[in-house]
Amino acid sequence: GRRTQILPRHSSSRVIASVVPEAAVVGRLAAVLRPGGLLVAGFGLDEAHLPVPPGITLEEYDDCCAAAGLNFVDRFATWDADPYEGGGYAVSVHRR
Repeated sequence: GRRTQILPRHSSSRVIASVVPEAAVVGRLAAVLRPGGLLVAGFGLDEAHLPVPPGITLEEYDDCCAAAGLNFVDRFATWDADPYEGGGYAVSVHRR
């Protein structure tokens, strides 16, 4: 199946932590969240915002989150919480 890279956000660099299927990544992250905990993930949705072709749509990501028992909370266009109105980058917030 498809695989995704997890890139932890560091102050000055990105490090590839793992390459595993998206649903497995979300499931593992959801499993360590406390009840009420938030999963906040930002990622590119088009080639202008990624070094590789897009690997997942927002609908697919939301489906992975729902399958892992997470509920959609909000979505933004930037890490500064600018409103998401479509576009090539999104920051999604889901709650356990």
